[in-house]
Amino acid sequence: MLNQKLATTISTLKSKFLDGWIISLGLSGKDSFAVAHCAIEALKLAREERSDAGPLYINTVDTTIDNFEVMNFIRQCHNEINLYAAEQQLPIKTVILQPPVNQRPMVQYIGRGILLRTFENQANARQCTSDWKIDSVKRFMKFLEKKHQTAKILSLSGSRDAESASRAANLAKRGESIDTIAETDLGYKLAPIKDWAFKDVWALIQQIEAGHIESFGENLTKGLTKHYSAGNAGTCDLLAGEGADRSKACGSRFGCVLCSLVKEDTSLQNQINLAPQTYGYMQGLLSLRKFMFDTVNDYDRCRSMIGKRIENGYLKIGYNDYSLDFRKELLRYTLTLDALEQERAYKAGTAPKFQLLKHEDIVAIQFYWTKDGGEKSPGEALQIWLDVHTEQHRYAIPETTYAPSSPLPKYGSRRTPICQMMDFLETSGLTITDEDRDNLATHLFYRGNEAVETTPFDVADRFTVADNDTLEEYIEGKFWDYIQDGVLFDNACPSSLMKDMLRAGVIKIKKGGMPALHEAMRKAQVYSHLTFQHKHYETFLLAYSVTEDEYLSEVASMKAAPVAALHTPQQEMFAI
Repeated sequence: MLNQKLATTISTLKSKFLDGWIISLGLSGKDSFAVAHCAIEALKLAREERSDAGPLYINTVDTTIDNFEVMNFIRQCHNEINLYAAEQQLPIKTVILQPPVNQRPMVQYIGRGILLRTFENQANARQCTSDWKIDSVKRFMKFLEKKHQTAKILSLSGSRDAESASRAANLAKRGESIDTIAETDLGYKLAPIKDWAFKDVWALIQQIEAGHIESFGENLTKGLTKHYSAGNAGTCDLLAGEGADRSKACGSRFGCVLCSLVKEDTSLQNQINLAPQTYGYMQGLLSLRKFMFDTVNDYDRCRSMIGKRIENGYLKIGYNDYSLDFRKELLRYTLTLDALEQERAYKAGTAPKFQLLKHEDIVAIQFYWTKDGGEKSPGEALQIWLDVHTEQHRYAIPETTYAPSSPLPKYGSRRTPICQMMDFLETSGLTITDEDRDNLATHLFYRGNEAVETTPFDVADRFTVADNDTLEEYIEGKFWDYIQDGVLFDNACPSSLMKDMLRAGVIKIKKGGMPALHEAMRKAQVYSHLTFQHKHYETFLLAYSVTEDEYLSEVASMKAAPVAALHTPQQEMFAI
């Protein structure tokens, strides 16, 4: 049965190459390994008839928190494919993709305060999959279209009907089949092993390992079996029993080490229990996952009370994203895990197997903290980085118990007049000071008809950060000097660090994004003012909130008399 399916799949893919399709596939596990074998063999056959057939692209998305042993193995697969392609003179390109820095998991959680995705708050959605994987593949597909000046880019998947009823339903909904190209929201797609059974995949792997089938993967099959066996507590009794369905015998699923769309990451725990000498270094990641999972519904501990989006001059009151204090806590634990892994690797004489937060991630986190406001002194994320990596302080993840989901407390849909506060305090946002204007070149942007003069800044197609060498020098050189020289102190305006990062070129903002960043910094300056006055800014904003009816009345007044409404400062506003 396998030989017939294998021949059909290779023949189908060969015909696509001969029809001029450029093929791309994502390599992530056993099923895509089988597809990669078929695609490479199909390309070999197609090149015998057409010397210009191809190329074939093989990509893997590294979300930065994937199971690290499996990800390292996938990188080995890429190396073996490159060697095989060179030997066979095949036009195959492999590439490791990553989400842009602002969409990386730890930057989303720690920097932007986005809540841990769980099976409760995600319902049927998989926003993490979209942010971390699908969007990365979409960008890559657009890159290929532009590079090859054609829309004939065919994406292969390793999806199979037999995986689950939901997977079969999704394949049917998208119209994907083993030989008919489907046009989907993600471009042209084909599911060439859609009709393969679980045992067909492992039978191919076994035949490659036995040397019965030539393949790029002849040196990889043992590693593939090892990881799936470890993820299934050491059991991988393939094809034991005529016609038996052994999907439970070696069907481990590996994903992000912090994935909470399942109650427990049994595959990772099984790996650690079975071979602690190989997988034990990831135990701390399970502890971090448990901490985040246990606390996500502990509203008083981890949630902010203030919304982020300004509507008609107001912010909503009520539990939402992670609070800044909780994000600081998460940052200390995450950086400690990185530091402990570096220490383990140094003692073992090997390279670290993971780093959750690199220089570019910590700078992105600092950008969002400064933009949100509420820090007690500028650059607290960078200070925590230096505290852990330079001062070598360590922070143990506390033991927690799961806080069950419960309805969010009601606050009568209250809102707080943040724009009144911004106007009352005459917050300057990113407007340059007179002193800086005398010593620095300046840039202009326009807010309506008003020209705003700021420190120089760079823009890009999306928010991005500088190269690693520049960031390392900024964090461990320039910023460290700020601390040693006493430049950073309590009550300093948070915009000073934002201006410094912009001026130093360590961050580039999205094209056209300066007006929004300027307004965000004006809001941040309100929070910082309240924090510097030894008042908890969230408590203050709650105290000066209004009911929904009062809010609607004020909005109606604003529309009737836009100059008078929302811009009349209340003299007693900051009396408490």
